[in-house]
Amino acid sequence: MADEDRKPRHRLGADELLEETQGASAKIVNLLEVNGLAAESIEHLTSLTKGGDFMGSLNLARRLGLSMPDVPHNDLVVLLLDAWDCVVYKTGHTRKQMYRKVRLLEADNKTEPDTLDRWKGERDKAERESAKANVAYVTMREIAKSFKEEPQEEGEGAPVEQTGEVAP
Repeated sequence: MADEDRKPRHRLGADELLEETQGASAKIVNLLEVNGLAAESIEHLTSLTKGGDFMGSLNLARRLGLSMPDVPHNDLVVLLLDAWDCVVYKTGHTRKQMYRKVRLLEADNKTEPDTLDRWKGERDKAERESAKANVAYVTMREIAKSFKEEPQEEGEGAPVEQTGEVAP
């Protein structure tokens, strides 16, 4: 599907958001694999993604990718930012669904109290996951800003004293 034909993420349903998130995660794994990440690490990232632990997968990909000198870090940061954006929309969508479900159950006088409590627990879990995703996304945006800043010219920055001695 061409970019012009794609719906904005806030208009996507649960299945479409899952597809977007899987695609964004696959691009990151591919970038890391092409640039020499060990096969065991690739398998671990892939298993996290297939298991639905996108936040764990993206956190691990960030730590591994930014510590590897051969990975084009600017490209990795762009892909990570896009993937976190997908995760934020996915967790937000799940959160909204849980709130709607609890409201419907509360309105239904026939709902068993233990059933309502279970759904409220699920709603609270979705709320926490959404908050975690938002914090990670904001963190990734700040990392992306640091990569977009202009590099300093030679001679700029803090003055360095050369004394010939090793610092303690």
